[in-house]
Amino acid sequence: GGQSIFWSGGLTPQGDVQMETVQETQDGNMSVLAERKVGSFVGQGSFNLDFLLYALAGFDLSIVSKATLETLRLPPRVLTPFLVFIVVSLMTRRGSQHVLDRYYAKMKTEVDPDPEIDRRKLEAAYANPSMYADKRLFPGTDWEFLKPRSIDIAGFVISVIVCGLMIGLLVFLAGIGS
Repeated sequence: GGQSIFWSGGLTPQGDVQMETVQETQDGNMSVLAERKVGSFVGQGSFNLDFLLYALAGFDLSIVSKATLETLRLPPRVLTPFLVFIVVSLMTRRGSQHVLDRYYAKMKTEVDPDPEIDRRKLEAAYANPSMYADKRLFPGTDWEFLKPRSIDIAGFVISVIVCGLMIGLLVFLAGIGS
């Protein structure tokens, strides 16, 4: 569509640029001619590394629309920060095991409305940081995800339903008058 894929600022021609016929079709009285510029070009602006990764993976980005190109930018933008966090965490020194045990013991202990009962629960968790080991989703690893309880699953399902209802309401309101 005349848009540069790998460069944010487009391409600047260097020297002679010729037009090459890509496709020519006839549809009734209408003739459609698709051409592209060939020659030497220099990229301007920022280099889109994410599109280079797609091209190396075998995707032909020259046939996709501008909207598809923008959509393809989403996965690298979402995943890159997590990959950076993982790499940095593997390269840095671990925190004190005692501090980590206290932190996760506090995070895994449910809060009780009664301050005295809550304090006793925390003291028991601090005294035995492994008391929640059976609730871990991946025991024996450094991953601190807990197994989902029925209330967690119900809360997630209710949240998805509420989001769906809100989107449905917006679609309904957008359709009024059309």
